[in-house]
Amino acid sequence: TWKEIDKKITDYANEAKDNVKFLYSLEKFCEPLYNSDPVSMIESIPGLLNAIRMVHNYSRYYNTSERMTAIFIKVTNQMITACKDYITQHGSLSIWDIDYDEFQVKSQNCIRLNEEYQKTFMSTKRKIEDNEDERQFDFSETYIFGKINSFVRRLQKILDLMQIWKSWQSLERSHLEGIEMLNSKFQFLVSNVKKRNYDFLDYRKSDFDSDYEEFKNSIKDLEIQMVIFMERVLNKISTLPTSLNMLSRFEWLDLPALKDPINEYYIKLLLEFGKDLETTMRLYQKQKNDPPIGRNLPPIAGKISWARQLFRKIQSPMEYFQNYSAIFKLEDAKKIVKNYNKTAKVLLEYEMLYHQAWLEQIEVAKSGLQASLLVRHPDSKEVFVNFDPHILILMRETECMDKMNLEIPHTAQPFKQKQSVFKANYNKLQMLMTEYKRVLGKIPVVVKPLMSPHLVKLD
Repeated sequence: TWKEIDKKITDYANEAKDNVKFLYSLEKFCEPLYNSDPVSMIESIPGLLNAIRMVHNYSRYYNTSERMTAIFIKVTNQMITACKDYITQHGSLSIWDIDYDEFQVKSQNCIRLNEEYQKTFMSTKRKIEDNEDERQFDFSETYIFGKINSFVRRLQKILDLMQIWKSWQSLERSHLEGIEMLNSKFQFLVSNVKKRNYDFLDYRKSDFDSDYEEFKNSIKDLEIQMVIFMERVLNKISTLPTSLNMLSRFEWLDLPALKDPINEYYIKLLLEFGKDLETTMRLYQKQKNDPPIGRNLPPIAGKISWARQLFRKIQSPMEYFQNYSAIFKLEDAKKIVKNYNKTAKVLLEYEMLYHQAWLEQIEVAKSGLQASLLVRHPDSKEVFVNFDPHILILMRETECMDKMNLEIPHTAQPFKQKQSVFKANYNKLQMLMTEYKRVLGKIPVVVKPLMSPHLVKLD
């Protein structure tokens, strides 16, 4: 009847007015979803949830589960749209055009928006549960958050891809011989994913998920090949320093797949280093009194150089190990470090001992420089150049000490600064005495008595 129709129209009109009134009350709280980024949206979420709570509690018509769920779904959908626009600058950029660090920051902001959205929803729901007089939030959380959860999972997968790509980019900058082949395989895998023509941020596109799994499986195979490559390279090396140097180059690649194998190799090389320390100490004990010295080195500098050579042999590996501090937590490492410190101390003390001996010799030799330059043999009365050969050795010692950056006392400066002068004067005196003897030898015997006064005066 007409009355029934009129009543229905009136009810619908009242419902529409009521709905419009409450929906308008939501408008200002929804504005940030359309005109701000996810970081700013987070601040508006509590107000938005509280406004929806008021609509649910006081609206006479819009408070049904279906309608309230629809509001939440619209909010969720707009958040997803806003996040995609935020990441791609409103669709002007592909995700592959975006710098990894920028993409990571933006994705984390979107993930945080979802976390805060759901956290605030659950907090509001618990508050309502504590108030029996208020209408409860009996809505399907799967419907409300399902899409944004799927979107977040997509972001996390893309982040994972990009992190893998960033890690493997080190291959391109590496100069390891033979690594080019592995880098080419990796670049092929990357290009295969990038050339897909679907929207990577569209969580509804399941093609990405299968491509993602395929890429991850291919990377696992490539990681195995990388480990095999590293082992093959290291197994060809026979010396500890070279092995450590090569291992550090693989460590520089910073690939997660190499972390455990590299750690195992460091342990293996550390144990080898422990044996080398014992060998070095035995060699020191055997040769310390008469070490092998280079042909061009004087005795004391030669001994110090020998000790330093032994020290460098153990110091270089230890510097590599110190850069990999995790290895020192091992029980064997503590013993090796103790042996290293003991050996290094012995070699340093050996150097200090002989350096001190040289300093004492300098003091003794200094007095020798004050002696007469020419002396006469007590029996034959023959004149000789009075120059101690030991002074020449000390001069050479001083030169070597200076090159080794060891302390040169003030008293030793003449040996360092006037070495060429001493040698030149010595050579001139030797030449003078040779000429003197030559001239004497040419004086005829019959004339010698006549020359005697002049010769006495010359002497």
